[in-house]
Amino acid sequence: MTELQDLFARAAERAAIIFKERGELVPMWHAMDAKDEHLVIVTPWRDQDEKYAIVERLRQLFRAQGVKRYAFMCEAWSIFTQDMKEYQRYAGRLGEHPDRREILTIQAEDKHGNQVAGWYYILRPEHAPPTLSPLNMSKADYNAGALTGMLR
Repeated sequence: MTELQDLFARAAERAAIIFKERGELVPMWHAMDAKDEHLVIVTPWRDQDEKYAIVERLRQLFRAQGVKRYAFMCEAWSIFTQDMKEYQRYAGRLGEHPDRREILTIQAEDKHGNQVAGWYYILRPEHAPPTLSPLNMSKADYNAGALTGMLR
């Protein structure tokens, strides 16, 4: 197992534990700096503007600290489609798609651009606390978006 895969596995396990205890997961980052010290950062945001401002500050912090790899965890909406036009039509507002799924996503990346990603489906029964599905691993070679490429 690579160091990136190990960080991903730890983040996925920890995210599941936090979700089970609290019924939610606030966006958070687990980074390893140049000295192999752990940085754990919680980054709630209210809207897209605040999200992008936080991401830019994190990029600066990661550069200053010499971060070698990180994992990011948060709740999100997702759609699964092969149709890129369908995805682009809802980009930035996946929560409005009629076939959306709620997930707890985990993605990890290192300074060489290697990535590992996966997700749990969030299951919200009507009369019981929310739970998570088993972990699903992404088969994609590369993930893109505002929360990837933090070490470039």
